[in-house]
Order: sequence, then C-alpha cells, then structure tokens
Amino acid sequence: MGLIFSEYVLDGQGGEDMANATDLDGQLIQNLEDSGLKSKAIAQFIEAYQNGNTHGQKNLLVKQKCQLMEQLHIKQKQIDSLDYLIFRLKL
Repeated sequence: MGLIFSEYVLDGQGGEDMANATDLDGQLIQNLEDSGLKSKAIAQFIEAYQNGNTHGQKNLLVKQKCQLMEQLHIKQKQIDSLDYLIFRLKL
C-alpha cells in the first residue's frame, strides 16, 4: 500500500494534488473521486482493500453505480418531459 492510501485514511479526504496523480494509489483514489464517491466511502473502500475484503470493495462500487443509475433515470424522465412539451409547442 502506498503513502497516499495511508494519508487518505488518516485525513479522511483526498487532496487537490490527486488530480494529477501518477502513482497507482493516487490514480485509484482519483478514479474513486471521479466516480462520485464521498470521502467516507473512499476511506471505507481503502479499509476494505487493506483488509483484503474484495467483496466489501465491490459492494461499495455497486452501491455507487446503483445510485448514479437512479439519478440518471430521474434526469432521463425530466428530459423526456421537456421533449414532450417542446413537441407540443411545435404543433
């Protein structure tokens, strides 16, 4: 485990320097942040990694994906409603 993982767990948050991370730990944390995971969930992911708990890691990622998909579906319904209104105005 790299230094950045240790710092992330201790601080409970990433740093702005994560955006340009070149080491594997930093890249992983950046990807987790880019995926919309909050710092608490990232810390849980790292803890699961440290404990060799791949099932726990997968659960965190699947939970985030489900939340994002739900948000996507809500936004799609809003877009569909707008498309309908625009269609009605063209008549």
